[in-house]
Amino acid sequence: MKGFKSTLLVLGSIALLMMIFAVVAPRTTHAVVSTLVTITNTTANPVPTVSTDAQSGFVASYYCYFSSSWPQDQCAIDPLYIVPAGKIAVLESASGACVTSSARGMREFQIQFTDPAGNYGQLGFPPTNVVTPGSDTMNTGAVGTTAQNFKFYASGNSSIKFYGYAAENQSSGMFCRFTVSGHLAPAL
Repeated sequence: MKGFKSTLLVLGSIALLMMIFAVVAPRTTHAVVSTLVTITNTTANPVPTVSTDAQSGFVASYYCYFSSSWPQDQCAIDPLYIVPAGKIAVLESASGACVTSSARGMREFQIQFTDPAGNYGQLGFPPTNVVTPGSDTMNTGAVGTTAQNFKFYASGNSSIKFYGYAAENQSSGMFCRFTVSGHLAPAL
């Protein structure tokens, strides 16, 4: 019985010390760390911050029809998105699908934009997953799709344009749907 009491006394003492340490230690640790780490915000050494407008996401999604006049192999959305003045659009992903009247489907998906330096920018995306005639109940032709992740920048007060190019001329009623997404950042 004497051994049980001394074991209980030791365990109780350890538990009491642990409770005291749990209350005192975080304050002590915080005090020590805060004296060791000092952050100053000066013009020579500014503290980096993220403004709330840097978190402004956008998604632009529209459709177009292949032209019944020249060029009959092109479907255009101009503009797909207009970048607000004073902002830079950080383009991060694009996806699209085109329904064509020919089994050869699409040859290229493309977006065009102006970069922040004022240069012309163009991204081409190869089509994939072409469905052959008869296997898709939506149409009698093919469906060409694309989906890409990337990072490019478009300048403020400019437009982002989409062009879908079919492998051959299309009959009327064939169309594309294209989506581009990203976020807006303050212009530099």
